[in-house]
Amino acid sequence: MKISWPHREAAGEAEALRLWDGHRSVRLLREDSEHHALLLERCDPGHPLRLAHHLSAEERLLAGAEILHEPWRVPVPKPTGLEQLADVTTEWACLAEEPTERLRPGFDAGLVAHGIRLLPRAPGHGIL
Repeated sequence: MKISWPHREAAGEAEALRLWDGHRSVRLLREDSEHHALLLERCDPGHPLRLAHHLSAEERLLAGAEILHEPWRVPVPKPTGLEQLADVTTEWACLAEEPTERLRPGFDAGLVAHGIRLLPRAPGHGIL
C-alpha cells in the first residue's frame, strides 16, 4: 500500500504503473485516487549492483542503465495524462541553475553545470 499526498510527481504515477504493467516495475493492483492511495504488488528486491564485485564499475553501470531503460521500451498510447519528460527536465534545468550559481555548494560546480546543461537533452528530447 502506498499512500501519498497530492503533488506533481504523484499525479501520473498510477497511469504510468498501469502502462508499464510490471515491466521492470511493480504492478498496480488497485487505485483510490480520491485518497491518493495505490495498492501495489509486493516488490522483492534483487541483488544490489554495488555488491556485484565480479563486475567492473562500468559493467555495473551499464547493467543498471539497461534496467532503467526497460520501461522506455513499453509502447505508450497517445494521448496520456502524463507530463512530457522533456518539459519536466527543461524546467528542472531552469530551477537548478540559479541556486547553484547563488549558493556555490561545496561540490564540483563544473560537474553540476554539465548536468544542468544535459537535463534539457534527457530522454524525451530524443537523445536516447
